[in-house]
Amino acid sequence: MTATDIRYDAPGALPAAALNTGADAPSKMARLMLLMFMLGMVLPVWIRVGPLLLMPHRIVLLLTFVPMFFLLVSGRAGRLQIFDFLMLASALWAVLALTVGVVPEGGSLIEQVGIYMLESFGAYMLARVAIRSAADFIYFAKLFFLALLVLVPFGVVEAITHRAIMLELIPMGPSINHQLPRWGLRRAQTVFSHPILFGLFCSAGLGLMFYVMRSSLTRFSGAVLAAVGTFVSLSTGALISGVVQGVFMAWDRVMRRVPRRWLIFSILFAMLYVAIDLLSNRTPFHVLVTYASFNSGNAYNRILIWRFGMENVWANPMFGLGANIDQWARPSWMSSSADNFWLLHTMRFGIPSFLFLAVALFYIIRRAALAPLTDPRAIACRAGWLIAIGGMIITGGTVHYWHAVMAFVMFFFGAGVWIIEAGERARNQPEAGEAGPDIAEVSDPGALVYTREPAQHSRDRPTPPPEPVTRATPPRRAIRRGDR
Repeated sequence: MTATDIRYDAPGALPAAALNTGADAPSKMARLMLLMFMLGMVLPVWIRVGPLLLMPHRIVLLLTFVPMFFLLVSGRAGRLQIFDFLMLASALWAVLALTVGVVPEGGSLIEQVGIYMLESFGAYMLARVAIRSAADFIYFAKLFFLALLVLVPFGVVEAITHRAIMLELIPMGPSINHQLPRWGLRRAQTVFSHPILFGLFCSAGLGLMFYVMRSSLTRFSGAVLAAVGTFVSLSTGALISGVVQGVFMAWDRVMRRVPRRWLIFSILFAMLYVAIDLLSNRTPFHVLVTYASFNSGNAYNRILIWRFGMENVWANPMFGLGANIDQWARPSWMSSSADNFWLLHTMRFGIPSFLFLAVALFYIIRRAALAPLTDPRAIACRAGWLIAIGGMIITGGTVHYWHAVMAFVMFFFGAGVWIIEAGERARNQPEAGEAGPDIAEVSDPGALVYTREPAQHSRDRPTPPPEPVTRATPPRRAIRRGDR
């Protein structure tokens, strides 16, 4: 496999009788942790303890943080990699940025530090430790499918009836968000605090369901549920994620027989970017934002966010604004909301924290994409993970991740590390077998055997030269004197 030949099979690459090993079977503890985390994503029960707001996913991350950290640093979840240190460095730099700044009146520094540490490195670490194989990842995808199966029908009803039914039934959850209707529909939020979060959560399942689920029924129904949930949120960012994943899947399906299809895709994208830059009187970013927004007002606001946000970044490059992020410099008539996760992260915590995070993601994605996998299940899981994470990264430039979805995104980043280790095991398998025979001995002469030599037809095989025939000479009988 070359550096640009990122291969994975099309949907349907998960046979029911796929190879399995004892090391690949998901442990009970991994199943329990994944189940708890996914329940924390969808349970709309918020508990206040003094100034602290305890959400279900934060409780799960709080309970698992110390055990997960011990398993990670002890090597029981695989050896530590450079991206683990980079993810930790990004989170620690963010904590430092929060502590060196001035805490606004009424704010709690401990609460902000703890929440960010849990929802960033804690969520990444949970996936890094709990998902150790293709079987673990498939189990996570099944839990995701069940979450979509429960939430999306309620989202459709909410969009049509203009009533947040799930939040009306559970009074201890987030407040009902009263957004203006779009296209005559209410923007569904189901159990999340904002329609954007519901849409982003559903959009992550599009590529995942399409590639990872085993049967055709669950694969296509899961993808349809993810697409419908993304649509009824009527969120620009979520729709962009869905469209991006759809383009990736279509390209992969059409060009599946082309080994370097993703190198070709990258070249075409670069050519398109240059063409827009040359032919338009606006930058490619401005063109994208204009056509990827529901109205011109939203598009113009995103352009202003980028303009004034970058001014704040260059004014506070090392530690950002920290806890005073709501006070970022902007015109008085602009909202404090910044719909750009990557920009807001840099504005809040400084350029070093962003660089640590970006380089860690680059390492994880590149090494996972180039891992020499052999198991068809792992290949399909990698395809779904790469396509979903591509949508997340691109969408992060148009929306902000917070609360449960912030933790889910960081969890998803760590959910692909096992692919790297699976590739390392597959690469080392031939080396372990070099001392063995080239051709396996089997009792059935008609059975298939493994050989390192290329297969040859019987008439193409060289005929060995005949062995010389040596006639046996009878022993000469000894002549005795009496015989003469």
